[in-house]
Amino acid sequence: MAPLKKKFSEAEYEAEVLETEAVGTSLLTLSAADPDEGANGRVSYRGEGRFSVDPVSAMVTVAGALDRETKAEYNLLLVAEDQGRPARSATATLLVQVSDINDNVPKFSEAEYEAEVLETEAVGTSLLTLSAVDPDDGANGRVSYSIFQQSPSSDPAVFELDSSSGTLRLAQPLDYSEVKVYRLKVQASDGGTPSLIGNEHRSFMCLDFGARSDFISHEKLLLFQNK
Repeated sequence: MAPLKKKFSEAEYEAEVLETEAVGTSLLTLSAADPDEGANGRVSYRGEGRFSVDPVSAMVTVAGALDRETKAEYNLLLVAEDQGRPARSATATLLVQVSDINDNVPKFSEAEYEAEVLETEAVGTSLLTLSAVDPDDGANGRVSYSIFQQSPSSDPAVFELDSSSGTLRLAQPLDYSEVKVYRLKVQASDGGTPSLIGNEHRSFMCLDFGARSDFISHEKLLLFQNK
């Protein structure tokens, strides 16, 4: 009999790893001891899942691709076993938390938007609320909205967009005799550093507003996303 007189140095281990870390990246080294001699005191290690444990060095490394948006943490069972007959083992747990990087672009929730508004609507009237989502964590997933372009242009702008809520409001009076349709391009950007904006990371929304003097119909929206 070869009782494992000393188990893991900790019952619970914790580690943190960026979701972009490559396979083979080292997280930490475990420690367990057995004061027995010879094979009875020789300890080997093993673990399961997305991380591997070197049986000799006890180094824990990344064994597969990580994605925080798919899985943000892993709980692993660690086993230290001596070479005695019968073998004796001890267990510990490892909690690995996957840290976020800004690797997702904000995306508008609708594919098409269109709206009609009565030309007599008062300045400050809420016309609609846009919605874009970014699955990243914290500031990386915090979406801000802004009007990228108004056509036809005007100074001051006819519409204003709440950067936090995505609520679009009338900022100037409408005149159906002068402009019958406005088209807006709206940008959604995240709060990461750097923020995912730029042409290849920009979502655009084209909103057609038909200013009608005689009626207002139910709201519809038309969104085009630049990919």
